[in-house]
Amino acid sequence: MVTGDACSDVRSAKADDADYVRTAFDHCLGRYYDGDHINHANRIIESWSRDGRDTRGLLSVRQKTFVLMVGSRRCGVLNLAIKKQGTCKISPLIVFAEDGRPCPAGSGAALLAVAEREALRTGAHQLYCTVAEKNTDAMDFFRRNGFVASGQAQDQYRRGSTEMVLRRVLRRPSEEPIISVGDQVTDDEWPAVRRFLMEHQNPRVPDSGEDWLDALRAGGYVCRASDRTGRLLAVAVASPKKGGAVKVMPVAAIDQDGFRALVVDLPSLLEKRGHKAFLHLNPDPSQVLSLQAARWELEALLPEAYCVSETAQQWGHSLVLDGEATVRNLRIRREYFELIRSGRKTLEIRVGYDNIKRITPGTDIRLMCDEESLLCRVRDVRRHDSFEKLLADEDIERALPGMAPDEALTRLRRIYPRTKEDLGVYVLELEPRATTG
Repeated sequence: MVTGDACSDVRSAKADDADYVRTAFDHCLGRYYDGDHINHANRIIESWSRDGRDTRGLLSVRQKTFVLMVGSRRCGVLNLAIKKQGTCKISPLIVFAEDGRPCPAGSGAALLAVAEREALRTGAHQLYCTVAEKNTDAMDFFRRNGFVASGQAQDQYRRGSTEMVLRRVLRRPSEEPIISVGDQVTDDEWPAVRRFLMEHQNPRVPDSGEDWLDALRAGGYVCRASDRTGRLLAVAVASPKKGGAVKVMPVAAIDQDGFRALVVDLPSLLEKRGHKAFLHLNPDPSQVLSLQAARWELEALLPEAYCVSETAQQWGHSLVLDGEATVRNLRIRREYFELIRSGRKTLEIRVGYDNIKRITPGTDIRLMCDEESLLCRVRDVRRHDSFEKLLADEDIERALPGMAPDEALTRLRRIYPRTKEDLGVYVLELEPRATTG
């Protein structure tokens, strides 16, 4: 349904939609792509008579086409290519009114909701699309709705144009562990951290030993992710390099949630220590997903850089923008992510880690949950000495909707032990950035 319009729905395409689909393809795709868009539409239309089977798409199981109706007028078309490899391609999603009048707000979101529903119904683990970089409205729309840029291709569909590959992972972890990430390792803790690095370092450097790691620690920063029991999940060593960059290597991880937490938090931990962070790694597919979602960018392939049988990858992340800190990433649990996205939760509670203390009114932060993100503007920051003081002074319904104060205190203490509360309690007043589409 399109928000605010009781007479709108998305239905499967029918034979009498054919002319509209041809017109929409030709009018909208021709702005950004070369080729015969009428023929593209005809190929999809032909598949309707074969229950969506595409005889020319060798990796496609079938095509599914939907039309958005607002009253009696057509306002959008969505085509999905269901792939044999368990993915689903949006090809394309178009908001276009056949009568030339404006489409209602939420038209794109209504079509995208159908795309996700159909992809999940077919068992797909990933929804993806390609978008011309110059099509900024579409780029913004997909990014706002949880799509992550996976890469780009020059001259793919039009010479002189860059095509962006965007994807959204559909599977979600069943549990959300509480993971802490920090850059403080005491002398007493270092032997255990060093042993963890020795056993799990990535990339593995031949003949590297304790002396090498001791030297890295002496000249750099050790960042680690651990669970509530203090068990190490992921560790990275960051070393300042000439020119103001910070090199992150080695990286060690035994847990995907710990690795994700580490790469999300690293830019905030390192933001005052250089203008750019880069890491060297031989990532597995799940680690690539986490790097892309946290806005790290693949910069180089380094065959035999550390081991003759491996190709290391260099991933980079800017730490400054126009002389100021970039947008900060903050990890958040699914429950709270959805409440903020819906507008029901406008206050986020944190304890006084250094990266939280540096957040000021007007800062943009990116809330990260699994592979999704939500960009928010910080309207105000308020500090309290304890959770009890916070609950007495703040509107708890704006922070933890539906919870009584005693229940909220129990929830906060389960997330943050007393030692963390002693750092000070901060309330961030958030406003999701305006969205349309």
